[in-house]
Amino acid sequence: MNATTPELLAPPRPGRRALATLSAWRHAIASLGPRPWKWAALVGLFGTLLDWGLTLAELRPSVPISSVVQFGAGAAICWAVVVTLGLSAWAIADRSGAQTAGRAGRLAVALGVAVLLQAALGPGLVQLLVGRLDPCLVHECSGKDFSSVPQWLLNSELSAKQKNGGAGLRILSGAVTSPTLVDQIRRLLAKFPQAKWHHFEPINSDNARLGAKLAFGRLVQTVYHFDKAKVICSLDANFLLDGPGAVRYAREFSDGRRVRAGVDKEGKPSGLEKTKLEMSRLYVAESTPSITGAMADHRIRVQARVMEQITRELAKRIGVGGAGGRNLSPEQMKWVESVVADLRGANGASVVVAGAWQTPVVHALAHAMNDALGNIGKTVTYHEAIEAHDQEAMASLRLLVNDMNSGAVDLLLILGPNPIQTAPADLKFEAAISNVRLRVPLAGTWRILTRSEAASE
Repeated sequence: MNATTPELLAPPRPGRRALATLSAWRHAIASLGPRPWKWAALVGLFGTLLDWGLTLAELRPSVPISSVVQFGAGAAICWAVVVTLGLSAWAIADRSGAQTAGRAGRLAVALGVAVLLQAALGPGLVQLLVGRLDPCLVHECSGKDFSSVPQWLLNSELSAKQKNGGAGLRILSGAVTSPTLVDQIRRLLAKFPQAKWHHFEPINSDNARLGAKLAFGRLVQTVYHFDKAKVICSLDANFLLDGPGAVRYAREFSDGRRVRAGVDKEGKPSGLEKTKLEMSRLYVAESTPSITGAMADHRIRVQARVMEQITRELAKRIGVGGAGGRNLSPEQMKWVESVVADLRGANGASVVVAGAWQTPVVHALAHAMNDALGNIGKTVTYHEAIEAHDQEAMASLRLLVNDMNSGAVDLLLILGPNPIQTAPADLKFEAAISNVRLRVPLAGTWRILTRSEAASE
């Protein structure tokens, strides 16, 4: 060991590190030969052919061949860049610049480094090179995979939309009840007046909304107060379990069923501030067994198609004009007569509830019966609709599908889950969305499965 060993083991100072790096870089360039780009061109050609083949196999026929050519051109430049970096990195590691492995060895090492760099840097470089030419292709919007789109690309697309007022821009969301999100979307629509906002939920309140429009001519939010009701009539409504107010309704129903005596069995004061000696009575007509039906005092099992007939007969006997009663079985008529007698005896202290899956006519008649019984403002109250959509979910989604099929949509922003899995099959949403140039999921990154793929997994 010579006297210079301690100096070699000590970390170099910043100035010496810079000089060493420059020297290594000079040796690296020298080691590549008189034409250093020949290795990059050779490996770049191999990578280009590979990328083109994979691109054609994966994206055809969902994208035009011109887009594949654009992608291949960007991939060629990308491969050339990463191979040059790989060769330089290898040569810098060999600080002496000696060709210890020969040209074949450098080519093998460069190919390995290039593969790693292509995997790490390739997508970003391709986005930078051809992202503005065909962003849908870059982000693999082939109808099978939705990838996270960078913010700069989305901003670029929205900036371009300002020139035509947002024509071709569509937003698809679920049912929105957040005032903050509603305000943000409305400000976006004000900025792009030609854009449209669609919404869809597979489990929705379309029938209740249409029933409210039939009864009031506008949307309302119905709230029930079961603790104030003496008689409750449920028309296939499982209000103790289903719906956003189920927990509160279950508690209020329990309060209505609880008897509180002012004195105990021995005649002494019980200490209760409020006394209640009567229980509420629950009538249920349902087509499927439910928790609410299990709690009923009088339950009748009917077919789903008969529910509207029972509702019409019930409304007719209560005094709703134009209800048009129907012929029912003796058992059904007996149940209707019992319900009508109790409801009339509890004017202003009764509730008629329609199930969420019942037809709009059943919902409208339930509103009319509550009005005829004097329940409005007492056991039934109405508020402004909490959903910020004037159109029903199915109608809104159908309009979006028609626009996509006609080619009127080129940018679709999706706020929510996979629409291909939640949309009804008869709308053929999967085929319609393939006509959209760029589809951007804003609720995170997820893989979109076709119906055949979902069935096989």
